[in-house]
Amino acid sequence: MTPDELEELRKKMKEMGVEPNQWRAAGGTTAVPPTIDRQRDLLNQATGLLEMQLEKDRKMVAELQERVNRLKHGGGV
Repeated sequence: MTPDELEELRKKMKEMGVEPNQWRAAGGTTAVPPTIDRQRDLLNQATGLLEMQLEKDRKMVAELQERVNRLKHGGGV
C-alpha cells in the first residue's frame, strides 16, 4: 500500500467515524478465531511434552554423571 493510498484510507475511516489506530473503539470484537485457539492448545501440548522430555533428560544426565564418577573412582558401573 502506497503512502497516498494509506492516507486516503485514513480519510475514509475518519469520515465513517473511526479514528485510525483506534480499531476497538469502532465496536470491534474481542473474539479469538478458532484457528488461534487451536494453535494455542497445540502449543500448550507441545510445551507439556517438552517439559516432560526435559525432566527425563535431566534424570538421564544425573544417572550418567553418577556412572562417570563411579568409573573415575574405581567403582563398578
